[in-house]
Amino acid sequence: MNTTKEEFNIPNVIIDPKTRAQYAKGKFLGKGGFARCYELTDVNTGQIYAGKIVPKTMLVKPHQKEKMQQEVTIHQS
Repeated sequence: MNTTKEEFNIPNVIIDPKTRAQYAKGKFLGKGGFARCYELTDVNTGQIYAGKIVPKTMLVKPHQKEKMQQEVTIHQS
């Protein structure tokens, strides 16, 4: 599998651009075809979440964006 350095360059604090919430990156949980999952802790509340981190380079082609949107829709239902 070819990987880019960007896939592994995930900051220790991740900021949600919409809500400005800050999450501390915790332990690595696993990876799939185009994403890596980490334990994320809300810096303000201490609430723990599982977060999927997808490199922007994986969403260049329209079908890749479509696939990601389908996955988001599935998780929201």
